[in-house]
Amino acid sequence: MPISIVVWLAGTASAIQCSDPITPAELEETVSAAESAWIDIDDQAFRDHLHAIAGVLLPCVAHTVDPAVAARIHLLMALQLQAAGDADNAMASARAARAVAPDWVPPADVLSADDPLRAAWTEALAEGGTRRVPEPRVGSVAFDGTNTRARAVERPTIVQLFDPTGLAATTSYLGVGEPMPAYEAIPRKRNTLIACAAGAGGAGALTYGLAWGARSSMYGLAASTSATSGDLDGKRATTNLLSVFSTTLIAGAAGCGVGAAVIGQR
Repeated sequence: MPISIVVWLAGTASAIQCSDPITPAELEETVSAAESAWIDIDDQAFRDHLHAIAGVLLPCVAHTVDPAVAARIHLLMALQLQAAGDADNAMASARAARAVAPDWVPPADVLSADDPLRAAWTEALAEGGTRRVPEPRVGSVAFDGTNTRARAVERPTIVQLFDPTGLAATTSYLGVGEPMPAYEAIPRKRNTLIACAAGAGGAGALTYGLAWGARSSMYGLAASTSATSGDLDGKRATTNLLSVFSTTLIAGAAGCGVGAAVIGQR
């Protein structure tokens, strides 16, 4: 049940049809309302506001999310996950809030001094691992309000995909390990494999030609009455070595070609 909270929000977001873009002020206003509901111990209002943030407002945000607001959203999610009994993901969200806005400290009325989530602000701020996502063919990508392709591996994040005009085409709250929204990326891996196939294939063809030439030279030498067994053995060794290199390169070219076809537009 606890982990399904983020999944539900992501599913809700995918069904939203935005009639008007959401302004930063509207998003922050609802974040403040959720914080007030938490302070007032109004569980239903808190859940409603949180669902509205992640499932309705974020998908319709037109501009870059302020990192300070992103941090507050991460804390709200942490509080919800902790209340649902998911301590691990709650702490991951709290650490995301700390990482996004290192100088921000949650007010005591939102996060009490003895709350276990306070550890995210009292312990050393860990760098954490990141993974570069594919570069969009058009536009750009941002995580938690920062334009970058480096996504945190061990923390949830707010991802935004921007169109060429700089407006957000997609904004989503992603839990740890959740896949990126679908988008058209520059196929760098495929292009690298195509280059590999072309290069290895060309080198293989050249080496094959050299092997064939060495073979012809060997037979020509064999027909000569002055050829020694040592001369023939040397020609044979050269021919065999070039044949092995040629076969290896051509096999490598085939492997790169198959890889390019398998991964497609990546």
